[in-house]
Amino acid sequence: MLENIYDIKSYDFINQDILDIMTKVTYEYNREVLVAISRQGNVLSVSVGTFDTGAISVNNQRKGLNGIRLIHTHPNGDSRLSQTDLSALEGQRFDCIAAVGVDSLGKITDYCIGYLTANGVRVFKTQNINDSQYIDYIKHFDKELKTQKDDFFENKPQKERVILACITASDEEAEINLLELKSLANSAGAEVVAMFKQKKDKPDPKFMLGKGKIQEIKLAVQNYRADTLIMDNELSALMIKNLENELNVKVIDRFNLILDIFAARAQSMEGKLQVELAQLKYSLPKLLNTGIRMDRLRQGIGMRGPGEKKLETDRRRIKARIKDLETRLQKLEKERGLRRARRANSFIPTVALVGYTNAGKSTIMNLLSGSDVLAEDKLFATLDPITRKVYAPNGYYTLTDTVGFIRKLPHEFIDAFKSTLEEAVQADLILHVMDYSDPNLFLQYETVIDVLEKIDAANKPVINIYNKIDIAQDRLDIPAVSDSVFISALTGQGADSLKSLISNKLFGKD
Repeated sequence: MLENIYDIKSYDFINQDILDIMTKVTYEYNREVLVAISRQGNVLSVSVGTFDTGAISVNNQRKGLNGIRLIHTHPNGDSRLSQTDLSALEGQRFDCIAAVGVDSLGKITDYCIGYLTANGVRVFKTQNINDSQYIDYIKHFDKELKTQKDDFFENKPQKERVILACITASDEEAEINLLELKSLANSAGAEVVAMFKQKKDKPDPKFMLGKGKIQEIKLAVQNYRADTLIMDNELSALMIKNLENELNVKVIDRFNLILDIFAARAQSMEGKLQVELAQLKYSLPKLLNTGIRMDRLRQGIGMRGPGEKKLETDRRRIKARIKDLETRLQKLEKERGLRRARRANSFIPTVALVGYTNAGKSTIMNLLSGSDVLAEDKLFATLDPITRKVYAPNGYYTLTDTVGFIRKLPHEFIDAFKSTLEEAVQADLILHVMDYSDPNLFLQYETVIDVLEKIDAANKPVINIYNKIDIAQDRLDIPAVSDSVFISALTGQGADSLKSLISNKLFGKD
């Protein structure tokens, strides 16, 4: 029945025979039917099911409207246009979008038609969809839009609009992962428009996500005009390729996002080299498996940093670049080692700040040293190690602020940033800073300890600093130990206790 629609031409808004077929199918199967018609009256596409314009070939190179009008049924009898309808109208610049309300008896209730105009969207309710004025409106609004400036349709939000998704074994884990992923996306300058979670023991080998969830995300991409999907789970080259083909947006995973933030934060030559090395080491296996298209590794969230141009070269040159980066970083590591040796020979104690990202390490650095290190409420605000001299009653010591840790970091990251993390290995005392206001404090604590163990720094003398007590909503049940202190680096509460504890650890009691 539906295939016959392609043979029918619509000289009016929509041919009555087409409308009758759409109504009958909607009544019999309780499903939406969508028909796309060109301005010449030819049927371009027919589909049944969820409203989806992804399969319709649209030419948005033309100025004004795209020359295609969409007519679809609403089985519930309500012809009102949904947010998905309106987003498709604006995002793809259709001539118009019309909804046909079909009630439980198979009768048409009314019609609703939306148009894109120079002043926004205009919607009309009618009982007669084939009134000639509705075709005339297309010509009128198209002419109106063609007089607008060239950038009229380019006024997209400045921030990249991203959708987040994750697969976990439990809902609780999903909530934790998505909240942290959202913080990462915000730190990268993106706007999170939707989040999806799926409870799944085994990921789909082709897409990671199940087909039903992909359809939900596909609608969200259309609805929110999203640019990017960010998966919390690590994706293979095949998964990235398949998801991009299915969703028609850029797809990255959590680690690409973290590298993007690092690329934006790196200021020193060493920091930039470390970011590039981590990026190349992580990407090379995916390139070896093929499937990642080089033209998709160029811009936007997850694609920044010194490594982006290198990813466009062939695999042989990438391997050579990795070797070159490792050699240069080894040289810088030797220079850093010489500086540490000089400090050791001068018998000046060394202290390293470590902790989960955004725990407040830089604020504590400023509190203890009186310096003005950048302290932002962002993940990975500090990437390059910063060392300051701090005076205590019994002497002075050097204090180094290191890069923050985070969960689920691949080993490529730790390998690339080994020289930076070496500051913690060589320190006489480690200050482990924790966000006391974060409900996931214990999980974050375990992450930091795990990284310290990997770099052989877990057996160093440690002071546990529970920061941000001024904003903690709930008092966590933390065992009282002698080498712990509760403070607010922002207000200074507990600062004297911390300074006294550090001094006693380094120089002994007065």
